Amino acid sequence: MSWTIHTATAQEGLPEAFLTIGLLATGDDPDAIPTPEANLPARFSPDDPWFAAGNDAAAFWIEGRARLMVFLPRGLEIAGEPSCFFGFWESAPGQGDEARVHQALFERARGWARARGARSMYGPIDFSTYGRYRLRLESEAGAITFPGEPYNPARYPALLTSCGFSLSQGYMTQIARTETLAPAREQRAHVLGRVEAMGYRLLPMSPDAWLSRLDELHAAIDDMFGQNFAYTPLSLEAFKRACGPSFIRKADPDVSTLCVAPDGALAGFFIVYPHYGPLVRAGAAQRVAVTDLDFHAHAPRLGARQDAILKTVGVLPAHRRHGLMSAMVMSILERGADRYQRWFGALVRDDNPSGRFGRGADHVRRYGLFHAPL
Repeated sequence: MSWTIHTATAQEGLPEAFLTIGLLATGDDPDAIPTPEANLPARFSPDDPWFAAGNDAAAFWIEGRARLMVFLPRGLEIAGEPSCFFGFWESAPGQGDEARVHQALFERARGWARARGARSMYGPIDFSTYGRYRLRLESEAGAITFPGEPYNPARYPALLTSCGFSLSQGYMTQIARTETLAPAREQRAHVLGRVEAMGYRLLPMSPDAWLSRLDELHAAIDDMFGQNFAYTPLSLEAFKRACGPSFIRKADPDVSTLCVAPDGALAGFFIVYPHYGPLVRAGAAQRVAVTDLDFHAHAPRLGARQDAILKTVGVLPAHRRHGLMSAMVMSILERGADRYQRWFGALVRDDNPSGRFGRGADHVRRYGLFHAPL
């Protein structure tokens, strides 16, 4: 059986048929978090800063069946090879020949990337690791997805494997009750005082505190995260769009932490969110769109004892090996003790040393990033 594989570049634009497949993939799943794609055609445009920076991409789809994009960040090399990403990958359910459909689609996409010099493909990654990426591989019974967490049909990992992909990187979310973390807290309790004695200040991070340092944060982000797997930098304009007011207003301003060095410069930060999953899942009563989330407006709807998502943490290289990450965790646990009953160490790479803090976690969710040679 053959299918018509459609292709579009940014110059040609993204048709409605591509977006429709995303809606078919999630269907009426009450546990999915709807991901608005109304702005995707504008992002898939030569006028977008991502393309203006010299990057390239193409969209591939089989109408009503399957879709994906391929992204070629300029100069990207992983493990010494010119590399690309695939993302916005979705499959409509109920296809008896699903594997063959995706094999054909990926073969066309890989050929496009290969012709432009790529030798490896990684994904799923939507544009960059600032966006959605990874697949969920396993979770505890009754798991409620939090915003930013991968959520996908259980068949997706095997479907990728049938297309020649294998697991490249593993990630996890460790979930622990406050009492489960008590031994680790006792072991590291001295770190907070030691860091403060060195002149560092650990401050609650309000939206104003974050926004007032956006330029400084952009300059620091590459140093903090530049060695992360598949990291690609953002321009200042793109960073402000991705990490501006709508990004930070979701965070808990009392528990999220800004670490300031003795000279007043930024040393690190740790962003903490309430688990908004019950409010944003498709089956929620009076559902809130992820893009509309606001801590002051929506956290009270979650109840008195909530779950905390410890999601984004960074320490500048010049300030590492002083215990700042442990100190920020201690500060967060202290300030959030009356508000949160469970703590989610979110989306940590399996080999990241920060995962040691959650040893003995009550539950662990696992995710993967996949690779195929071209």
